Amino acid sequence: MNTPSLMLAALLAIATPIAQAEPPAAPPPFGRPPLIEQVLAELRIDDQQRAQVRALLERWRTEADQEHSARRVRHRQELSAILNDDQVVAVLAALPPPPHGSSRPTAPAQ
Repeated sequence: MNTPSLMLAALLAIATPIAQAEPPAAPPPFGRPPLIEQVLAELRIDDQQRAQVRALLERWRTEADQEHSARRVRHRQELSAILNDDQVVAVLAALPPPPHGSSRPTAPAQ
């Protein structure tokens, strides 16, 4: 065989398995899955356990959100007992941003 024939044979030998390979799975939106999903996958738990863990975590998040909302209302009421409405707004605006993307209260409680 001459050199061009050898090169063609080598190219076909390399390209054929690549062409037959399945395309890679699309990555999850926004890159990697959430950390909890990674941990659940690593634990190799069954679907029922996975659903129970997710329900528990969702309940905890709901409880924390409700507690946070109640605490914000109480804090605004406490400030409103000391300051006028404009002063309450100024104090609340000066606070550091709340964690986890919660919204900061900007108006005094009624």
